[in-house]
Amino acid sequence: MMPRSRSAVVAAQVQMTRPGWVVIWSPWRRMLTAFACFAPDPVVIDEPTPERLVDQMRLTELAYARAAGHGVFASSNVGVERGGRWFGSVDGAHAGGR
Repeated sequence: MMPRSRSAVVAAQVQMTRPGWVVIWSPWRRMLTAFACFAPDPVVIDEPTPERLVDQMRLTELAYARAAGHGVFASSNVGVERGGRWFGSVDGAHAGGR
């Protein structure tokens, strides 16, 4: 478990590295909580460590990318497209060259 003073900072760091997500520290549950902004249905992930949270976020991104027909991306920062906007890729590049 992370110390309380560091938890909000860790949540902000995870959010900066994973575009398309809102990440918060849930002190009442002592969990990091991530909300997917790219999913058509609510996706909320709770994990006690940043490593486990990022792993689950990546799995979710891959599932949505595959469902959208984008296949597997070479980048570890997989993204998905929704409403003409791209979420998840740090540089904005993705399969299809848009």
